[in-house]
Amino acid sequence: SRSVCDFAEAEGLDLSLVRRVDHPYRRVTTALPLHGERAFVTFTDPDAPDLHDHWFRVIEDSEFKHLHIGSLDSLEQLQRLIDAARAQGATVSIDCQDGPHLASPSEFLKRLSLVDIFMPNAREAKLLTGTTRVDAALERLSAMVNLVVLKNGKLGARAARDGEVIHVPSIDAGKVVDTTGAGDCFNAGFLYGYIVERAPLDVCLRYGNICGGLSVTSVGGATAAPKRDELMAWAVNETAG
Repeated sequence: SRSVCDFAEAEGLDLSLVRRVDHPYRRVTTALPLHGERAFVTFTDPDAPDLHDHWFRVIEDSEFKHLHIGSLDSLEQLQRLIDAARAQGATVSIDCQDGPHLASPSEFLKRLSLVDIFMPNAREAKLLTGTTRVDAALERLSAMVNLVVLKNGKLGARAARDGEVIHVPSIDAGKVVDTTGAGDCFNAGFLYGYIVERAPLDVCLRYGNICGGLSVTSVGGATAAPKRDELMAWAVNETAG
């Protein structure tokens, strides 16, 4: 946890809301690649019993206009997070993450209407909807959520809203070294365009593709993710191309 903290501080992130403990808090993950796919096996030290209460105190005491939920521990937690965000007048986005809810998705799908943006990858979208085609999965999900953003690796990304579907192709950033964290980096780029710049959807997708595409060129989840200046330079070049 100290190495993660040092990395965040080097990036200039505000850690004033981080809870610090006086003992090691380890989260060690090993990636197991097989046939082009991979699984993650993770060891974690026990969470503090009041960790979730700390999170919600932070939410209640902070001012923010958007909440992004990167992963889920439980559907009950999802409901509580959404309620806390709505109390702040904030919008909510959520990634899917490969978890138990994909095996029996009906309850998860019922709650999708509560969020503003749903951001699965193609595999997750097809599993959730029981379809074999990306376009069919996108159509079904867009009937449940105001904005669906579907990530599809080298095939680019699509967004569906109000019956309109936009596709933006991926970028060629060079050799793929490690795809860990690419989806999260995509989310960061997309949401920067959507929340901060209030950019059109095609620009938001382009930002996401750039952030996700660059992230896979180095080992680690975010070591090659672009700074804003690099993102803008790529965006200009992509538009000109």
